[in-house]
Amino acid sequence: MSEEKHAAEGAADAPAKSGKLKLVIIAVVGIVLGLGIAAGAFFALGEHPPEPEHADEATDGGDHADGEKKKKKKKKKHDGPELPPVYMKLDNLTVNLAGKDHFLAASMELKIAEPEAQRLLSERLPEVKNLVLITLSAQTPDSLSTVEGKTALAQKLRDDLNALIDQDEDTGIADVFFTQFIIQ
Repeated sequence: MSEEKHAAEGAADAPAKSGKLKLVIIAVVGIVLGLGIAAGAFFALGEHPPEPEHADEATDGGDHADGEKKKKKKKKKHDGPELPPVYMKLDNLTVNLAGKDHFLAASMELKIAEPEAQRLLSERLPEVKNLVLITLSAQTPDSLSTVEGKTALAQKLRDDLNALIDQDEDTGIADVFFTQFIIQ
């Protein structure tokens, strides 16, 4: 009887051991596949060193080639993926227009070329708002009734605000957009 008992226990241990072995094998295969996928993604999406545009640049060791490479690096810095534009919203402004009994309610957003310009504008925000209010209040309803008049006003605001923060449209305010423009 004892032999039958040991035979039954041995038969029970065999399926349990083979089940655990299968589980370990499946786990190891899963880990290896996961690592393979991760490595493939790393190499496919990782950064690659820039390749020279001309084959002779890679082998030419003279000073001229170094100067060319430095110039190309500067160009490639700007040729990279463009960041989304940054906008700075100004509060809703209401001003009396020059000449007649009309007022203008306007909202605008400034398209910022570089982050430094946004910092400069934020530091001088009371001056920015004052300049915009004075410029808007100097307008007449007739000058603002055309698209050309609104475009000219946006360009004047851009130029005046860039002068205020000592920037130009490439480094400061790239554009002025009216998001609300109501003349009454």
